[in-house]
Amino acid sequence: MANNSLLKCREQSSKTLGTDLYSIPRGSSTNSCPRGSSHWDIELKEVYLIAILDFNFNNSAPDRYLHDVALTNTGTAEIFYHKLNYKFLELPKFVKTEDELETDLDRWLYLLKHMSHLNEAPASLDKYVFQKVFSIAEVSNLTKEEKEMYDSSLKAQ
Repeated sequence: MANNSLLKCREQSSKTLGTDLYSIPRGSSTNSCPRGSSHWDIELKEVYLIAILDFNFNNSAPDRYLHDVALTNTGTAEIFYHKLNYKFLELPKFVKTEDELETDLDRWLYLLKHMSHLNEAPASLDKYVFQKVFSIAEVSNLTKEEKEMYDSSLKAQ
């Protein structure tokens, strides 16, 4: 990915939210964080958890499908850390039809919800980025033999 971004994805088909914990072995980051308090003024990158849910939260508003959540300090009611962000999408609540799509966010959500049964890109998803998603999906659905032929054709170019 560009600009040294890191993206970790995990699919979980369950109605319970899980967490993957990643550990960094002790001493593995000594070059990036030298000893001494004067060296700890480090600019940390933002972290996003984006959860695309195939179920609805209990007791959530029926017309709200996108949730922007932040951790707050219960003692002060202030946001605990501005660079730790949580986005939850309750996909079953997104009910717009193809004719009702107005924004790129609408188009992405429509694509995520309906991708598994679309054979071709609808007219409303005519932007390059959406066409690219369909191209990637086509390649991922190739048989092993078709994939080998596809890879060979790319090498020949």
